[in-house]
Amino acid sequence: MQAVLYGPVVLAGAYGSRTGMTMPRLDKDSVAQKAADPLRFSATAGGESVTLLPVARVHHQHYNVYWLTGQPPTPPPAFAAWHRFEETSGITAADATGHGRTARLTGGASWTAGRTGGAVALNGTDGHVTLADDVLAGAGAYTLATWVRLDGTPATWARIFDIGTGVTANMFLTPVADSGKLRFAITAGGGGAEQRVEADPLPTGRWVHVAVAYGSGTAVLYTDGREVGRNIAVTVEPAHFGNHIRAGYLGRSQYPDPYLKAAFDDFRVYGRTLTANEVATLARS
Repeated sequence: MQAVLYGPVVLAGAYGSRTGMTMPRLDKDSVAQKAADPLRFSATAGGESVTLLPVARVHHQHYNVYWLTGQPPTPPPAFAAWHRFEETSGITAADATGHGRTARLTGGASWTAGRTGGAVALNGTDGHVTLADDVLAGAGAYTLATWVRLDGTPATWARIFDIGTGVTANMFLTPVADSGKLRFAITAGGGGAEQRVEADPLPTGRWVHVAVAYGSGTAVLYTDGREVGRNIAVTVEPAHFGNHIRAGYLGRSQYPDPYLKAAFDDFRVYGRTLTANEVATLARS
């Protein structure tokens, strides 16, 4: 992520009335001076031409100062990671897809009996699972699915999963949002720019299958193999988070939110959009 300077002058991309933008990817080799007085440059960003002006001269329009640069990450494979949590000892959870996306038990996370076989239990104080870096980097379609058992009423804003680069760009599933509902949200512009799907809260004390599937602008939320909510106007994707996704958790937020007291079994990450029938099949397995 970089800014463009001409000597001490910061240049901004002038985007006029454009709204709802994510951070464009700048072709640095395309930056060319077009005029010296007043100073003006042109460039290519996000596959389109943009005018660069000194930031102090950009008034009454939308503009962009920071840019993604370099080559975009390769999208994840169709089946990106699969943690069955069958290890019973140690602090690592293998990736059953063979892609090497090993996860790590952190803090008060421990092995326990699962819905079938083993599972991982989180103590609600500091226990969480740390996912591999870049598990969804570059993704324009994805599905996340897991079995979860909430052990007691979860605190507001605790996380089932949270993946991103920090509090500005992330995607998460919380069992209890400020609305009192189950919420999936994704943003590349902080909390005020979240795009959401909500549904009734999950039951506690029993295993529930939850999944989020996204593709072509539509995010669908499922519980126990049944669709419970959708948003057909989602414009943010993990591909907009940047070249790397260095934070991914089960049971932990990227904000200073409460940890989740719960157990997880069979956590899966796909680099494609599972169909409703495929999600229902996972919930029956």
